[in-house]
Amino acid sequence: MTPKTHLLPSLAAAAAMLAISLSMPSTAQCVGDCALMADEMGEAEATETVWPQDSCDKLQEAAGTYIYLSGQAVKKAHESTDPVVKEKSFGAGVALSQLSANAANVYEVFCDS
Repeated sequence: MTPKTHLLPSLAAAAAMLAISLSMPSTAQCVGDCALMADEMGEAEATETVWPQDSCDKLQEAAGTYIYLSGQAVKKAHESTDPVVKEKSFGAGVALSQLSANAANVYEVFCDS
């Protein structure tokens, strides 16, 4: 293992980092609560930031981390001669890219003012 790859977190570590770092309601918690909150809030209030700034900062950082790791995974797929490594690395790159896009979309909806 080279020093460069030693510093890169694994996919599981990146997912765990996001899960631990964000203090946001889960989808199940939000389904009923968010609908009630939206009904109770006026239209002007509904467009304001819903999540605390520290959570938004962590979400933004997660999106950047995911896209970086995606690039690293695709690079590994490109450099490998092993078809299994190519397939798994490319798949991980695609998944991480989607996680980054999802995090960016959530940031835009709940954090971008």
